[in-house]
Amino acid sequence: MRDLLVPPWLLGACALFWAALTDVWPLGIVLALLLEAPRVLRWRLHLEPLQWNRVADLCTALLILIVAYAWTSGGPRPVVVRAFEWLPLAFLPLAVAQAWSDERRVALSALFISMRRASAEERRHIPSMDLGWLFLAILLVGGAAANQRTPGVYYCGLVILTGWALFSSRSRRYRTRSWLAAVSLASVMGYGGALGLEGLQNLLEDALSDFFAGMNDRGDPFRSNTAMGSIGELKRSGRIVLRAYPDRDDPPALLAQATYNAFFNNVWLARAPSSTALTPAPGGRSWPIAYAPAPKTPVRSLRIVRELDDGSALLPLPAGSFRIGRLPADELRRSRLGTVQLRMPAARADYDVLYAPSGGDRSAPGDDELFVPAGARAAVETAYREAGLDEIAPGSRAAHLREWLRENFRYATYRSKPADPSADALSAFLLDTRAGHCEFFASATVLLLRRAGIPARYVTGYAVHEWSSLEGAWVARSRDAHAWALVWQDGAWRELDTTPENWLESEQDAVTTWRRVADLGSWASYRIAVLRSGEGGSAWILALGSVLAVWLAWRIGLRRRNASSGAQALRAPAGRGMDSPWFEIEARLRRIGLERGPGETAREYAERAARAHPEFAQDLRDIVALHYRYRFDPATHDTERAALRLRMRARVADWRAHTP
Repeated sequence: MRDLLVPPWLLGACALFWAALTDVWPLGIVLALLLEAPRVLRWRLHLEPLQWNRVADLCTALLILIVAYAWTSGGPRPVVVRAFEWLPLAFLPLAVAQAWSDERRVALSALFISMRRASAEERRHIPSMDLGWLFLAILLVGGAAANQRTPGVYYCGLVILTGWALFSSRSRRYRTRSWLAAVSLASVMGYGGALGLEGLQNLLEDALSDFFAGMNDRGDPFRSNTAMGSIGELKRSGRIVLRAYPDRDDPPALLAQATYNAFFNNVWLARAPSSTALTPAPGGRSWPIAYAPAPKTPVRSLRIVRELDDGSALLPLPAGSFRIGRLPADELRRSRLGTVQLRMPAARADYDVLYAPSGGDRSAPGDDELFVPAGARAAVETAYREAGLDEIAPGSRAAHLREWLRENFRYATYRSKPADPSADALSAFLLDTRAGHCEFFASATVLLLRRAGIPARYVTGYAVHEWSSLEGAWVARSRDAHAWALVWQDGAWRELDTTPENWLESEQDAVTTWRRVADLGSWASYRIAVLRSGEGGSAWILALGSVLAVWLAWRIGLRRRNASSGAQALRAPAGRGMDSPWFEIEARLRRIGLERGPGETAREYAERAARAHPEFAQDLRDIVALHYRYRFDPATHDTERAALRLRMRARVADWRAHTP
């Protein structure tokens, strides 16, 4: 018996190591027994090439099933990592078949479909290989993907198993203790190198995160860099960033994402932004974020789907929000200004919000909400007097300011150079150009209200105004990012949007073919994400994979063929005559190296065998002639067929007696 090239018991040990890391001990024990039992048991299995092909096909089906499972199961780890964790199960049929086969090797034709189409003569030269080392590597990779413990646990196991594998092939010129010392030194150096690479990776990730900090939609709870200092056209993307599903009618027009209270050099900051970790209700999916409104206060609900970057984001919320539901977050924090920050290991956040449209945040304002920076005071004072806010009653100043800005200023995404290059962007907006985007209007509103003695804050978020019949939802695109003001009125913070109402129309792009294709791609991506999360009937993916695996297992050849004679009629068509003794001759010819070629008839096969072995040429011609009558002659009665079979069996027995 030709033994495996892998050292004895090593594959079983690797299987147990993989099982320990994946926490599937029973499966690991069964796997180790299947791989190592052939070393002590004599029973072997003979597999023909077609059966090896079916085993390889079963491995392919299992691989598809594992990828589908990893894809639909979700979780914080990438799909590739979850698939690698269970990869050994995909290659298990081939590893077990090799361990119990009489050859202990697998022909490459089973692994590569292109080789299966080779002729009989070409297949004789196709090499076989031992898959033991490959399966060992797959077990170690699967264990690495499953490792959730300290790095040293996996690394120690890897060193032990690798040393075991190398020990049998070590050079005999050196003593065992010298070899062990060299392996130990290499292991220590390797572990140090791994820690160094991990540190370098963390350093690069931090640097790249800082570099790209302003290039995503997560937002910053402490700082908002406005585009008020930019010259030229502001380009906005039409990419869909969130979806809203109101309980009835229309959704709220604005979803606030972050609030700021300090302005300096075109940058809004959240000063003293102390945040509090929120405590979920029992069950861990419902989060109170503010006091519930008084009884009988109208309450509405809104479902929001928001894509996440790196498992972190600021949550867009309507005004008056007091509870977030259906959100299995790791952590939720709320700042003093009302900004809610999420940490959750997922690609998207899908949550419900309860809110009171007539309510609002009732946290008392501070001195920061009345401060006007020195650099903007002159322009704010001039605009304040021009707007005549001194002549308006305090309770009506916010509404008067909105009308004054909308009547005397216009919305524009293009900013030209101001007449006075030394003037800051906000001063040029108030005194010179009188045209700008939402950040200008919101910033001017906040500072003018503060000059009027009314506490105000700056808010960023999204405007929700577009219904998508394809999505079946209200959608907000990247270009719908918006800024507005919060004003302290009637003991609560109220929204005040002074940007001219035509700002949405001016930023709408033409509905081009490209936009339709992009929206279709966004919808498809979202629906795939829903399937992956287990919603919308994702079980059909697993069911399809299961059916495929069962079908291929049936194709392996579990149905016994020619049970009475033990011969394999692999190329004989199904139907009458499958018990012909001729198939015993085919089996004997294959064993001596004469395999029947694709498309070759039994008569052609017999003639080729006769030319190779003239000593039994006549017997082959006579037997194949009887076989054709027995197998294909429709005029032969059952009695005649029985007699033909007896004659063939006698001729076959005589042929086998003098065949080497």
